Order: sequence, then structure tokens, then C-alpha cells
Amino acid sequence: MNKKNIKFYKNGELIYELQKIDNLYILRDIKENKSKAFENIPPELENLLPEGVNRELLAIRHNISVHNKFDLLKYLDDTFGRISTNNFTKERIEFDMDISFYKESIKYIEDFEIDNLLLESFEFDISPKDTKIYMSYLSGQQPKATIIVNNNTIRFAKKNEYSNAILKYSNKYYLINLIENMFLNFARFELGFEVMPTFLLIDKQLRKSEFLRTTKDLFITKRFDIANKDYFEINNLLGYTSKEKYDLSIEEIFERMRNYLDIDELTKLAKYYYFNFLLGNGDSHSKNFSVIKDDDDYKLTPLYDVVNTYIYGFNHPLGVSLYKSGNYENFNENEFLDLLSKYIDINGILYIKDIIKSKIKDYINKSPFEEFENGEKIKERLINFLRKVSF
Repeated sequence: MNKKNIKFYKNGELIYELQKIDNLYILRDIKENKSKAFENIPPELENLLPEGVNRELLAIRHNISVHNKFDLLKYLDDTFGRISTNNFTKERIEFDMDISFYKESIKYIEDFEIDNLLLESFEFDISPKDTKIYMSYLSGQQPKATIIVNNNTIRFAKKNEYSNAILKYSNKYYLINLIENMFLNFARFELGFEVMPTFLLIDKQLRKSEFLRTTKDLFITKRFDIANKDYFEINNLLGYTSKEKYDLSIEEIFERMRNYLDIDELTKLAKYYYFNFLLGNGDSHSKNFSVIKDDDDYKLTPLYDVVNTYIYGFNHPLGVSLYKSGNYENFNENEFLDLLSKYIDINGILYIKDIIKSKIKDYINKSPFEEFENGEKIKERLINFLRKVSF
């Protein structure tokens, strides 16, 4: 009999124990004192693993195959929801950024509430040769790292620290970080959505850093998943793995999430989806929406990962099917709203389109596309898409 074991902790407290016995996985919930057998790694743990290049980095560092999920799980730390295979308590450092000193760098936000911060405003403490640096392997496709933002200094989180922010440091989709920052600030300031503070750092000094030499725009966001509460991405809550995150249709999500969310929270979820639809986010899969469980109440987390995918050649509304048995490319706004009307009063979400029509172009024009080579072309593509849909 081939037997392996991994223990998982949250804030230093043992919460799960996973055993692999031959080809069977046994998950023990310590708090509930219950065990359950699985043929594959349970979704709540499989979803912790990074995807794409981040998984490759994890596998290379520990000389493990990218397909060996069980052994990869052994090395996770400071993941989404703060689940870790380390049982020591880490130091908590508050997210602290004083914007009063930016002076010249504030040119993108003066008289306008959009957080675009320039790199030279900070001491940027990142060195690829520093062996004390702890690089994170957060789940998701886009390369990212856990960082500390404190006293106007940005640096990697170290082994004995919990991070308080996430840094997205490169992407094959040019200026997608700039677009995400812009859209999230629009949602925060114009629509009143709950959004964590987000910042865009523009590469004035990045060429000096070997680690970040190919990065064009750095996106930083404060973490919301690190409270001492249960955190679930929707695919995880509903029993789907990261690989299956596109399999849940909008109909299935709303049909099942109304068992967890009250009508106000379900309406908020509809607003999030409608906003993504109007802005052309064809990557609105079930892993990009999350909830926090507080006692027996489920509340949506702040909005995140809002981008436009059409300008990169992904020409589908949300990236997922509308109905359980539908083609995701073949539904329009009226069909989308018709489905949502089965679960919420859509009159409470239509204002989103009116505000986008009246204000999104100003946000695009105020954003620093001109700071980047061919940035004006990306800006023009974005305006052309939104002109067809929104203004």
C-alpha cells in the first residue's frame, strides 16, 4: 500500500488532512471531524494550485512534474484564503499607502478619481538574487506574486509574513493590467461597487530589474481574502475544479447560488456579471467570482479580474454558456437579461449601462495609454468595442 499525507493550516490552525492511499484520496475536515473519500484531489484543495506559468515555476523549483498535483500541494503557502501547508503563525503587516506625497506622479488622478501611480514614487524592493524572497504561487493563469505594501514601500512577502497585496507583474496580453485597473476603479468610484484599492505602476525603472525586465505595467491590489473567515471561489463552492471553471453556465450559477445568497447578494452578483458583459470580459468564469462565509451567511467578495478580452481576439460574451446546454458565443444582451430576470428584478441593474455610456470614455482618455509603445492602438481598439456596445 502506497500512503502519503499532507496537512493544511489556516492562520496556524490545522483545518484539513489529505491522505493519498494508492489511487484514492481521503480528506479529513478537522473542525467537523468528518472524512470523505475522492477518486481525485477534492476541489477545495485542487483549486488552491496555480495554473499556467505559475504552476510551471512551482514544479521547477521543487523538481516535480506539473501533473503531480498531490506533491505540488505540499509546497503551497499564503494562498487565496490563507490556506497553507506551514503550521507557523506569520506576522501581519497592515496595508498602508499614503497618496499625499505623489506630486508629479498624481497627474493621472488629479481632478479625477482613478488610481494610477508611478513607479518612481516608491522604494521598489525586488531582487531576483535575494534567496530570502518568498515568491508565491497563487492560483490563476496570470503571473502574480504576494507582496507587502506598507510605509510607501512595495516588496515581496517573506517566509515569516502574510502578504497584504497582490502584484500582477506581466501578461502576454499587452496592457491588460492597465485596463483592469481602469475598469475596477470605474466600478468603485462610478458604480459604488465594493472593490479593493488598486494601483497601476508604470515602468520607469523596471529595466533595472532582471526579474521584471519584460514587464510593461504592474498592477497592485489589496487582498480581501485574508480575513479569518471561509473564502470560496464559486466554482469551488459548487464542487468544480479549476479545470472545470468554464463548465458552469450562467443559468447553473444563479440557480445554485440562490441557495447560498439572499436576494440582495444575488442582485449584486447579477450586477457584477452585467458589468463584465458590457465591458467585454470573455473570461468571466466561475473562479472569477467569490464569496466569504461568516457564520452561516454568504456574502460576495469585492469585484476583481474585470478586463476586456475582445481586443485580444476572444469574441464571446462572458466565456461561458448562458444555459446548461447552450453555445456561449450565441447570446446577446436581451437574452442575457431575460435569463437574469428569472432570478432578480433586472430594473435594479439597468442603470449600469447608462453610467458606462456617460462616463467610461472619460476614464479611457484619462488612463496613461500614451506611456506605452502602441498604447494608443490598444486604446483605439477598446473605444471601438465599447462604442458598439455602450456609447
